[in-house]
Amino acid sequence: MKYISRRISVTNQHGKEIEYTDADFFRINAPLIILGEPGAGKSELLRFASEQLNAQIYNASTVDVLPALEEQINLIIVDGIDEITAYETGIPVNKILAKLPKTTLFVLSCRAADWQDTINTRIINQKWQQQPIVGRVISLNQQEIIDFVNTNGEGQNGEKFLKEAQQRDVVDLLRNPQNLLLLLKAVKNKGWPDTRLELYENASFELVKEDNDIHDSINKNRPASEQLIKAAGFIFAQLLLSGKTSISLDAKGYGEYPRSSELISEDVDNDVIQSALSTKLFRLTGQNLLEPCHRTVAEFLAAKWIAKELRNQLSLRRLESILYDGKQELLLKDKHIQ
Repeated sequence: MKYISRRISVTNQHGKEIEYTDADFFRINAPLIILGEPGAGKSELLRFASEQLNAQIYNASTVDVLPALEEQINLIIVDGIDEITAYETGIPVNKILAKLPKTTLFVLSCRAADWQDTINTRIINQKWQQQPIVGRVISLNQQEIIDFVNTNGEGQNGEKFLKEAQQRDVVDLLRNPQNLLLLLKAVKNKGWPDTRLELYENASFELVKEDNDIHDSINKNRPASEQLIKAAGFIFAQLLLSGKTSISLDAKGYGEYPRSSELISEDVDNDVIQSALSTKLFRLTGQNLLEPCHRTVAEFLAAKWIAKELRNQLSLRRLESILYDGKQELLLKDKHIQ
């Protein structure tokens, strides 16, 4: 994948979103954190930073076994914090930071769903006496989609590709570089899907695939694609039927958004739910929130989940009351759906 310039969003202490160019973000003189969903382009972004700052990139899974790094290193870049935090108990970030001298600034990258913000910020503050700057990789805008297609599409025209996506109302699926790359390959080989049903069925399976080889090799018990899609349908149904838009990753949470720990179902295992949140079906927004990667994907999978539950245990009367009487509530609040 050839790199195109990216934008980084930072929420300041007043809750205001500030947008940086990639070059400007990496000029900030503070510990830097890069967050994004799978396929958002974090690793490519760090390679850009490495070239700009003349700094060495380490993988998080190897830093722990390295000796303590030398004091004269001014900056270190560590990619893939999620490759250890997602599958190791305790506070593995502390093990990585313990290798770094107090005089060394650093850049860390992590999947949004796996970044333990409160704990990690406290650890960094205690050692470096500085508040880390947490940046979110901003999804591709339309011009960036065009640039990406022209750069990585093997001859495909970016403007024509975007126009085709607009006609199918799937532009938001293209805002993740990995998704866009997959669709570029699929369209080049087979053309656009014949029906929207085919497009969404195919997209759902692509969005839950694990593209990271380290994650794939470490997590041998990763749920099957069908399980992840079912769990995502459950989550999306809760959001849509309750009038919510996002899920809070913050332990304290936001009053208007459910926390990930509140997503409880007797039919869907909690580990599967957490794994689903770490797929490309969700994307990171400001204030440590996860939202559906695309409204129509959420509606599609939620409808599949609801249709199945109506055949099993979900009461049609209750569903109608939520849809037509304005009684917005989380179905997940009940231990038994009836």
